[in-house]
Amino acid sequence: MYGRLLESLATEKMARETYLELLDFTTGLYEQALPLLEPGSDDFSILSGCILLMVGLEKFVKYVLYTRNPLMILHKKIDFEDLIRLEKQEKFHNKNTISFDVALDRLVVLYPDLQEEKGDIRFLIKQRNFLMLNFGNIDIGKLEKHIQTKIGDISEAICLKCLNTHPKDVFKTEVWNKIGETRDAYKRGDRLELEQRIKHFKRLHFQGENCRVGK
Repeated sequence: MYGRLLESLATEKMARETYLELLDFTTGLYEQALPLLEPGSDDFSILSGCILLMVGLEKFVKYVLYTRNPLMILHKKIDFEDLIRLEKQEKFHNKNTISFDVALDRLVVLYPDLQEEKGDIRFLIKQRNFLMLNFGNIDIGKLEKHIQTKIGDISEAICLKCLNTHPKDVFKTEVWNKIGETRDAYKRGDRLELEQRIKHFKRLHFQGENCRVGK
């Protein structure tokens, strides 16, 4: 009976196991993050959504490196078995990979046009590390706004500059549409906020001029 139970559990485990490509991770994590970041979400939903987006971005950066050459993301020193697997075009799996920082450095070396996005990605890495490893004060609103805009900008840049492909053809169309819509909404909000501040200062300036004329 115990043997049959072990056999049943082993069969169930095998049924649940699947090979997830790095791009599958990115698309899935992006998709799961978006509902957590809907307007009105509580703080921990927002933080969870931010973490999922940033982990998804890390998987995406490593995906681009992996498609160039799987050996580019391996953490350990390359050995003969890795070369044989590459020669046979076999998939790599269950391997320790390089850090997000190292992956970013390698990506920019291969695609210098991403130099402009490098600073933004570094900022996201820093925020990801804080959320996952530390605790303390954090401006959730500022973090959310930055991530909602930059994840879209960076993902689009990587698609166009590294893969020469539109994001809709890399991610699910509905996932990318949602990311793009949210990003654009935040950017419009920033512009509207800036325009309102400019109008406010112009009004104050105009009132000041009238006061001086009245004197």
